[in-house]
Amino acid sequence: MNTTVHQFDLTKRNGLVALDKEVFEAGVGIAGDHDVAVEHGLPAGQARYRCDGKYVLPGRIDTHYHVEQRRGINIKGADD
Repeated sequence: MNTTVHQFDLTKRNGLVALDKEVFEAGVGIAGDHDVAVEHGLPAGQARYRCDGKYVLPGRIDTHYHVEQRRGINIKGADD
């Protein structure tokens, strides 16, 4: 991806970028709602986060889920 043509709205810098088959130190540049660059030394965006030592998951993976939990007779905690 070419960072020279993008003005980033947000950069996540110096993180551990986790892709499907590899993890490497880099940053993620975001413009609008899209990841447009994954590489070292990204220029600062309008907003920026330092992600030193933290995993960065490009693509906005939503890892939460809802589980139906029975709490007693006729009582359950879950979204329906």
